[in-house]
Amino acid sequence: MITQFSRRNLISSAAAAGGLAASLAAGGLGSRRAFATTSLDFSNAEEGLRAYAKLVGSTEAATVHYWYAGTIYGVLPGEDSQPVMGFAGLAKNIWRPLDDGTFSQRIFDVGYYADLETGEPLDEFVNPFTGEINYPVHYTSGPSQFTRKAERRNWQTSGDDVWMEESLAFEMPNWLDPVEWPLASSGKTLHFRYTNTYRGTLSDLANPNISSTPSLLGWNAITDWYPFMLMGQQPGFLNWISQGRKINDFSEVSSQTLRYLEAHFPDYLDLDAPWTEPANNYVQYMEQRRPVSNE
Repeated sequence: MITQFSRRNLISSAAAAGGLAASLAAGGLGSRRAFATTSLDFSNAEEGLRAYAKLVGSTEAATVHYWYAGTIYGVLPGEDSQPVMGFAGLAKNIWRPLDDGTFSQRIFDVGYYADLETGEPLDEFVNPFTGEINYPVHYTSGPSQFTRKAERRNWQTSGDDVWMEESLAFEMPNWLDPVEWPLASSGKTLHFRYTNTYRGTLSDLANPNISSTPSLLGWNAITDWYPFMLMGQQPGFLNWISQGRKINDFSEVSSQTLRYLEAHFPDYLDLDAPWTEPANNYVQYMEQRRPVSNE
């Protein structure tokens, strides 16, 4: 079952939510006992695809939201890593089953950079590597479009627990030319490595009455310096580490995130396509900042 989200229950939940809820409501204990002995054949590509869709999104047409929060670390060669700031947000995943047995997944993401101690959105921070005050640009990203097909995936099980890990590495031209943006640009090419780890239960995945199972998310990313760090082409990188969950209601979202959404994106949850033009933090930085140099 997928909860229908709207601005109305966003507002009502914002006043009451103070952190994460402890329960995984969908597919409760009774269903887990009933299906605990049912095995899934993850080596069967079609069966594995349906388990993937059920764990990550939904086997039925549905909009699934993931709340997440984490920490960004900076790494310089030969030095200890340093925590830079926190980050948090809410990712919207629109799942549709297709006639050929595959699934369409479309992702939108709204997030903000956060104070390491309070978790509140921040507008400036002290760069631990330069000692300078930097000004981050909060982000929207997507839409990112994927077609999920029957293929081999990395599943791990222990008792009734199941994990699925997927990783993606890619590079692309940098929107910020290092000649024009000498400090904001990390170079002509951007490098990314993303790793998602989803955790659920075998009993929920085997339950035919559940189209979208509870899911916990661990997310890790290795990226070049982001523009707001103003590190230029100095060797090093950012390591993003976060945890999240597929939410059933807003008691599972932090109060900071609820307030941020209501203040800046009050219609985000109501719309399957909250924006149409591709959005990312690099373009947003270019639109909101001017080039600076170290001269």
